[in-house]
Amino acid sequence: MERLRIFLSAALSAVLVLLAPPAISNDELTQRSFFPADLAEKANREGGRVFSMGDDSGIGFSQLGRWPDVICSSTKDPNCIFPQPGVEQRTPYPFGAQIMLGVCSDARSEDCIESVRLKRGDGEYTELKFLRYQSTQYYLQRERDGEPFPADPSMNLPEGIHPSIWEEVRDGQAAPLKYFVYYKYNMGYDPQEKKFYIQGVRLSIRPFRVEAPSWSALWSSDTSAGIQYEFPEGLTYQITVRVTNKANGWYKARLASPDVQLDRFSATNNRLTVAGKPVTVPVFAFTRQVAELTDREKEFKQALKGVHFVEPGMPEIFAYLDYFRPLVNDTTAYAKQYWTINSTNWESNNPCLSDKTRVVGIVSTNAMGYEGSAPRFQEETLSYRVAGFHHSADGKTPNTGTYDLIIRSDAARCLYGFSDAPLSAVVSVTGAAGTENIASTIISERGGWLRLSAAGFTYSEKTINIKLVQSTKAAPSSNTPSEPKSTEVAPAKPAKKTISCIKGGVTKKVTGTSPRCPKGYKRALKSAP
Repeated sequence: MERLRIFLSAALSAVLVLLAPPAISNDELTQRSFFPADLAEKANREGGRVFSMGDDSGIGFSQLGRWPDVICSSTKDPNCIFPQPGVEQRTPYPFGAQIMLGVCSDARSEDCIESVRLKRGDGEYTELKFLRYQSTQYYLQRERDGEPFPADPSMNLPEGIHPSIWEEVRDGQAAPLKYFVYYKYNMGYDPQEKKFYIQGVRLSIRPFRVEAPSWSALWSSDTSAGIQYEFPEGLTYQITVRVTNKANGWYKARLASPDVQLDRFSATNNRLTVAGKPVTVPVFAFTRQVAELTDREKEFKQALKGVHFVEPGMPEIFAYLDYFRPLVNDTTAYAKQYWTINSTNWESNNPCLSDKTRVVGIVSTNAMGYEGSAPRFQEETLSYRVAGFHHSADGKTPNTGTYDLIIRSDAARCLYGFSDAPLSAVVSVTGAAGTENIASTIISERGGWLRLSAAGFTYSEKTINIKLVQSTKAAPSSNTPSEPKSTEVAPAKPAKKTISCIKGGVTKKVTGTSPRCPKGYKRALKSAP
């Protein structure tokens, strides 16, 4: 009987092991990631206001028309009245489209996601599996918000669908941590041309797990929701997309150690591959009752309840952070992780950096606030302003900064009139307390891109300065990146060569810069080496 009990117990244990879900690996045991619910709930309950930092990761959904007046199911929708040339639009929202782009259906598809990959440490990249598209129901405010629509090539309009969900399959089992991939175009409508034109491109990844419905969900249904989690440690993500070649100029990113490759795909698309680790951005939060708001706080935002976010690259960001710095003792409340890259409307007044026919450069930083423009070139130095609060949530540990600059090699050489010889860099971070020397070098120069970085600096408001140097400077030439610089060199001496000449059974060899056979001899078919 005792043996039977032992046998049954062992058998039951085996059954339970078979029925139990697979163990979650350490890299999937991450924390929830969202704006702290207690801050928002307190502000709403007490009629207060929370001031904090915005999110530039590109959450959204597909929508065509003029929100909120007209939402179109397609360009052929009879309710969809396109603006006419010379007719003033009586709405603060112009006619346009925001488009969530889908997965490439074949080798010729354009404006689509080609692949999503990840790697652990220094290992090899592995492909993630496309699982499905998911409606972001949580964000829908009107009945027809987030409505997909078909493409209309005659109007330059790609198909608008939902964000895509990807999963990692390991040892034949799907990991519980999934990934939302947001690949989005913002497009405007030109009444004169009767076509859509690109205004911006956003690309981001967000990890999530399927759990019970929650107010902080990335998407929600009656029975389940996608709850955002932190990224696992030690993972690098790589996304390849086919992107319009009209989105040029400068890009901004929230990536650590970014790597970018850009190649021509077709007459209208480039193949863009972006790789990097997620970056951790410190975030502050300050709560004030409406009745106690100062005039300056009212200026920051007129709507006086809920949460007020300021985008990190907006012009008022430095004044915004300076105002709240003493109110929170120069301390952040929490941190969030991001993996994003977005096109910008940044412009430079330097002709070497202002080429709008191609992607010129990418700036990536974990700063709470940054200068919403391309790096400035003054006194032979590329400068860029960033800002943040000094202490992390414990009030003791300093927040440390990261800054990466990827720039076209020919654009960088154009600035200095350099030749194609190797470059080096001197990087410094300047603040109110002086200059910190940062151990930083050129990460690499390959494929026509120069990669530089600065890391380990602490925050208040800082200016990152990068100066390129080269041992031998080229002769001056026109100040455009498209014309390579060159130095004058002495003409090379003509090389000598030897030929074989034949007359009857006699063979002669003739050597010279332009050898010829003597009279009566013919040149052999094969010359001597």
